[in-house]
Amino acid sequence: MGIDDIKLEDIYDVAILKHGFADYVRDYQFEIEANWIGDSAGRYILTFKHCYDLTYKTLVKDDVLRKSWDDLFTDYQIWEKNNEPDGFVWGTNWSLAYPGFKVIRNSDKATNWSDRLGKKINEVKLETNSFQMNLIYETWTLEKINDDNSLINQVIMPLNE
Repeated sequence: MGIDDIKLEDIYDVAILKHGFADYVRDYQFEIEANWIGDSAGRYILTFKHCYDLTYKTLVKDDVLRKSWDDLFTDYQIWEKNNEPDGFVWGTNWSLAYPGFKVIRNSDKATNWSDRLGKKINEVKLETNSFQMNLIYETWTLEKINDDNSLINQVIMPLNE
């Protein structure tokens, strides 16, 4: 699978390392790490261009959030030094995209934005182990930035070709 063959719904079982708006605040970006087969493994910037609407919610249960309230959960080494208390460890500094990205077909929200802007606008849903996001956007791009897949290879076994 080459980078040009990748569809949004192929982007799952990847590490979400960072995400947020680009400096110019129009596009929304994810830095991801994938252990895809062959030369496709590595780190990427996934950009949703013309992102004008997004929603975010945690998927961490309320009882776990209450246990994880202390800042020690935001630093993995401090959490370890404190005898690894029960709770959600934010300090791993990444989320697993599973089931990953799913294009929302016939989205009312995307249709509304399309009508307003006179452009074809789309909606995608991302679900990870800790959060869910829905993004309204026009197009998306995927750019490889390096071959590093050392983190994701610790938790996801790559498939053979």
